Amino acid sequence: MPQTVLYLLGQKGYQVLNAAIIGGYKDLVTLVVVGRDKNVQKDFADEIVELCARYSLKHCERNDSLAVPGEPGNYIAIAAGWRWLIKEAFHQVIVFHDSLLPKYRGFNPLVTALLNRDTETGVTAIIANKDFDCGDIVDSKSITLKYPVKIGEAIDAISKSYFDLAQSLLSRLRQIGVLEGKTQDESRASYSVWRDEEDYRIDWTRSAESIVHFVNCLSFPYKGASTLYDGRPIRILEARTEPDVEIANRDAGKVLFTVDEKPVVICGVGLLRIDIAADESGQSILPFKNFRTRLK
Repeated sequence: MPQTVLYLLGQKGYQVLNAAIIGGYKDLVTLVVVGRDKNVQKDFADEIVELCARYSLKHCERNDSLAVPGEPGNYIAIAAGWRWLIKEAFHQVIVFHDSLLPKYRGFNPLVTALLNRDTETGVTAIIANKDFDCGDIVDSKSITLKYPVKIGEAIDAISKSYFDLAQSLLSRLRQIGVLEGKTQDESRASYSVWRDEEDYRIDWTRSAESIVHFVNCLSFPYKGASTLYDGRPIRILEARTEPDVEIANRDAGKVLFTVDEKPVVICGVGLLRIDIAADESGQSILPFKNFRTRLK
């Protein structure tokens, strides 16, 4: 019977572990490697550790030495939500990727799908190789996206697909001991580029509707879309559009007035009301102390 090492990060990794336990595949799991992510507000690492402890599953942190009986080459690794290179030479490495490959190979594909307003996305399990998300496809599950949607809602939906896909793969592993896949269609390949702090910055010259969408795509569990307020970065966590008015000298980023003590900001097209905003420590900065405020 094949034995697996699970590399798990975030809510999606947590659901893969849930799938192994609830589906009756706990006996296939030799070790759980737990990842942590400081770039999100909730990374589910503690929940993964607690679940391992509750069901007597051996686990270690990402930077710990890998301790499995025998050689790693005797095991199959499954990586879900994982963001780091797996250096050990396993018999097979199965990677869960947040898109319907070969679309959106690379980084943050779910955020890219939302920003592009895709109506369908999903998760694909591939057999990892030396190339960038180019391994043979073992299986996939799709979800439908309806807008408006926040990134947290999309993660909830795709995490259920992680659960279903993990149970399907573990069942096949128990039956046949190794997984086989199909070659990706290179003519359909596209890539999603890595994102950094600059990619969180709001461009106030865009339309209010597009900025609200941007805020939704980067909301919890991410830190939130950012802007500069009084020279310091803040996070816009919830926003909505407001009916536009005639502005003789439209200047994007300036606060025009308030509604229910919430600032209404001029955008390139339309008006945006900020409902929840916080500084980098998480403290609310509403209402603004200075009415005459320009956000940059």
